[in-house]
Amino acid sequence: MAASASDWIEIRELTARFNRAFDDGDAAAFAGTFTEDGALEFDGGAFSRRGREALSEFVAESAYGNVHITTDAIIEVDGDRARQRCTVLLAWRRKDRTRVLFQLTGRYDDELERLPEGWRFKRRVAELDKDVNPDA
Repeated sequence: MAASASDWIEIRELTARFNRAFDDGDAAAFAGTFTEDGALEFDGGAFSRRGREALSEFVAESAYGNVHITTDAIIEVDGDRARQRCTVLLAWRRKDRTRVLFQLTGRYDDELERLPEGWRFKRRVAELDKDVNPDA
């Protein structure tokens, strides 16, 4: 079933908070976009983190410079569960913001759960395309 306007807005807002928290290195805010046992996976499952503590540690250890952009969301809601599929574009910027490089594209395939505090990612799987700047 297609998402209602309010569900769509809330899920897109959650996605924006995920992007900003990761890009800003805000580990607590990033982990808070997931359920307590939520998972993030990419590289065909070679990378996987489950639970807010592990997700928080991942962001705390990540280097500065990422800029996540998500677009083209398709969201389906079934009660307190939802699925989102969206495109991700990833750029990298220097701290002094003098150079930005387009890094990669891909898709997120998300499973979400509605909690009392709102929608959260239960499982977020990134299917990433090859590096578009191999010599950068």
